[in-house]
Amino acid sequence: MAKSLFEQIVDRSITTLTKDDLKGLKKVGDYAFSGNLVSENPLSTIELPDSVTSIGKNAFSNCALTSIKIPDSIANIGSNAFSGCTSLVYNEHDNAYYLGNDTNPHLALVKAKN
Repeated sequence: MAKSLFEQIVDRSITTLTKDDLKGLKKVGDYAFSGNLVSENPLSTIELPDSVTSIGKNAFSNCALTSIKIPDSIANIGSNAFSGCTSLVYNEHDNAYYLGNDTNPHLALVKAKN
């Protein structure tokens, strides 16, 4: 029997999620992908669909993400959503680090430069 998407993520057999994989998702919950850093095949790339409006606190904290595309539909990003994501590539602008998408790379302020 085929495994569900989330069973495959838990089993660490999926390293990339596209907006088609996440079709209809409205919110990334608190701690949803937190701690993914320690697996053999960690989740590294996510493209959130336009249906997502919120990313919960610590949703991706301490994970192995290298890339995430955040849609323009995002209205709220919880505290520490990306803390400890040491491999994540941010867009730098005016002494700050941002995440976004191809058309709006500075959509979400993640943190100020030290």
